[in-house]
Amino acid sequence: MKHRIPILLALGATLALCVSCRKSCTCLAYNGTSHTYSADEVDDHGGSCSGMEYMYTPGSSGADNRYYTVCNWD
Repeated sequence: MKHRIPILLALGATLALCVSCRKSCTCLAYNGTSHTYSADEVDDHGGSCSGMEYMYTPGSSGADNRYYTVCNWD
């Protein structure tokens, strides 16, 4: 029984790592559109799902960065 506990802990840690690799960050923009980012894309944009930004181009001026209304991990 003593030898099974470390093995079970190792298997649980491995499973947790595999599941976390598939997480995605889904963001909703102010205009109602949504976009889903992979964990790697979130890392490339600063590493925070809740702080994701997107490029916004208003009709009368140049592009700027805007925050989404909400972003959550799925």
